[in-house]
Amino acid sequence: MIALFAIYLFYFVSCHGFVAYSPTKMSAGKALIVQNKGGGHGELGYHLANILTAQGISVTLLQDNSANRSKQPFSSYSQLEEKGVNVIWGEFSKEISKNLPENEKFDFVFDNFAKNKETASDIAQKAKSWGVKNYVYVSSAGMYKNSEEVPLLETDPVKETGQREVELLAEEMDLPWTAFRPQYIYGPLMNKRDYLDWFFDRITWALDTIPMPHHGDQFVTITRAEDVASMMASVIDNPKATKQVFNCASTRSITYNDLLRRVAEACGSDYSKIKINPYDPKKFGVENGFFPFRENHFFVSCDKAVNLLNWSPEFDLVEDLEWYKYSYIAAGKADSPPNFETDDAINSKIEGYLSWGERFGDKERHPDLHENLESIRKTMIPMTKEYYIGMLDKHKYDSAIEHHSQEH
Repeated sequence: MIALFAIYLFYFVSCHGFVAYSPTKMSAGKALIVQNKGGGHGELGYHLANILTAQGISVTLLQDNSANRSKQPFSSYSQLEEKGVNVIWGEFSKEISKNLPENEKFDFVFDNFAKNKETASDIAQKAKSWGVKNYVYVSSAGMYKNSEEVPLLETDPVKETGQREVELLAEEMDLPWTAFRPQYIYGPLMNKRDYLDWFFDRITWALDTIPMPHHGDQFVTITRAEDVASMMASVIDNPKATKQVFNCASTRSITYNDLLRRVAEACGSDYSKIKINPYDPKKFGVENGFFPFRENHFFVSCDKAVNLLNWSPEFDLVEDLEWYKYSYIAAGKADSPPNFETDDAINSKIEGYLSWGERFGDKERHPDLHENLESIRKTMIPMTKEYYIGMLDKHKYDSAIEHHSQEH
């Protein structure tokens, strides 16, 4: 019981945001966060509100009401309200600013909603009329064109995307603006789990042959949400941030093969028994949708943010895989297998390959797979879902404290 309590306490504190950002001075002012309905940037509003509130900023979080309130991070917004954050659920199909109280003004606007010039114009114009100190836009590193020269810099060629339109709009309007281009994001209360779950799916369900695009030695950067939010918060009262674009990522990168190995280690699986099957996505018609990352090296440099904003990340992906496996269990991902038909189709070109689906469906003929599955689950030390889901919920933390006290 003591060990279980210690594990829970560690993950509660590490995921609560207590260590994600430590402002050196208390700031003043009012900030508006315009938050989308979810996706890869879905949890940024939550973490940013936590950080800004800790800095002494009065925060209003304007949330697109088409978001699913029963899912994270939206189901945890009561945590923000307890800290004084004004959460407004609004209709975003028309003029977004009409959801705000009349005559309300803000010093900082963080736009995590706009996807193009049209969806940005209303809030951008309001920001201009308020005379904001900074209009901060959450853009995307996905706009960078593929390149053999890595890491990608803010000055590298980009595609003509909607996000790029917003960056240019802010400059055309002569706003004091800053644009952040996040890459791949993970973390507590994540709204999109695809990036790491792809690897956990194949390890926890004991695939002994895992297809990897080309060779698997491509580098990628995956960044924890609180680090993204802390970089965004670093613009507060920082004139060096104005009219600048910043790549938003960790200072560390990792290869696909090494990420798979690290996930295997976190789950107690023997990586030496896993076979990597290099494949050409074009030959199998899976250029998009199957693998969560690009086929080529794709990672950005955050040196500009480190130097100009005096920012540095607090979290490490490899260390975080330990708690991530518990969130994987809590999300029910270890309860029923994903669809591995594409994996089997790619691996079927290997002579003598038996499909995972066939082996999983016939326990008597293939007991080795099921024994491996059982061994992995025992090593992962599964917690009950009720004990872990909503790891930031204060009442569950208090219940753990009370139960521990009763036991001792």
